[in-house]
Amino acid sequence: MRHSPFLALSFLCLSLALSACQGEPTPPSSAQDGAPSVVRWDRDPLNVVFRADIVGGQRDPFIMRNDIPLCTIYGDGRAVWTVDGPSGTLRVLFDFLSDSVISDFISELTVVYRIYTYEERYPLQIPSASVPTYEQLVVNVNGRRHVTDAYADWEVGYFDAILRRCRELGRTPRQFIPQGVWVSVQPTRPDPFFPTIYWDSASAGLDLGALADGSQRWVEGNLARILWENVIQIGSGVQFMDNSGLYALAVQAPGVMRDSAPAPADGTSGLATQVVSE
Repeated sequence: MRHSPFLALSFLCLSLALSACQGEPTPPSSAQDGAPSVVRWDRDPLNVVFRADIVGGQRDPFIMRNDIPLCTIYGDGRAVWTVDGPSGTLRVLFDFLSDSVISDFISELTVVYRIYTYEERYPLQIPSASVPTYEQLVVNVNGRRHVTDAYADWEVGYFDAILRRCRELGRTPRQFIPQGVWVSVQPTRPDPFFPTIYWDSASAGLDLGALADGSQRWVEGNLARILWENVIQIGSGVQFMDNSGLYALAVQAPGVMRDSAPAPADGTSGLATQVVSE
C-alpha cells in the first residue's frame, strides 16, 4: 500500500512531537492495518484514547451520571458521540474505526491542530465558589495522557472544529441501544417543570424504593431500553413515582457514560445494529 508524502510527514512530525512531549524516545513504529504508525494505545474497551467533552458545573453529581461525553474514541476502536434529535431529544451514535483512521486522527490533532502545544489551564484559575462548565480535550496515546481545556487560549472555533472531526470519523453511524445498563435511584422533591412517570415496581420487576439506599442494579433487555429512552434520550430531569415515593434515576451504559462501571461478568452489554442515515 502506498502512502502520500503528507501522511508520511505527518507521522514523522507526530513522532517528534510525542517524543518531545514525553521527554523520552517514542516506542518503535508498529504496523496497524498494514500501515506504519507511531501511535499506540491501550486496547481495553473502556480505555479513552480521545475525548471531547464539556466538564465542570454545579449540577447534582447524581444526575451527572446520566451525562454522555460529546465524542469519545475507546481502546477497542469504538467511536461514541451524541447528536441532537427531534424535539430536544438526544441520540447516541457509534461506529467502529480502523487503527489507521485513529492513527491519522491523532496525527491530525498533533500536526494540524497542535494539540500538544496547549496545556490544561483550568486548575491554575483563581479559586471561586462557582464551578464553571468548560470544554476539555483528552488524548491518551503512547503511554501519556494529555489534557487541554478552554482556558488554554485556543483560537476561536478550535474545540468545535475538533469535535466535528471526531464525529465525522464514523462512516457508518449506528444508533446506540443498550442491552444492559446500571440503574441507581435517588429520592427527589417534586418539580412541576419536569415530567413525571408513574412506575409500577411490581409489574416492572424493578423496585425503585429498594435501590434508594445508594446501591446499583444491572438491568437487561427491554426494561433497559425503556429506562434508556425515558431517562437518557428524553432527558434526565424526568421524575419517577411509585407507591414508595418520588425518585430521580441514573441509567449508565458501560463504554458510553463517563463513569459507568463495567458490565458484570455474567451480564450482557452490546450495541445496536441499526445503521443511521446522517
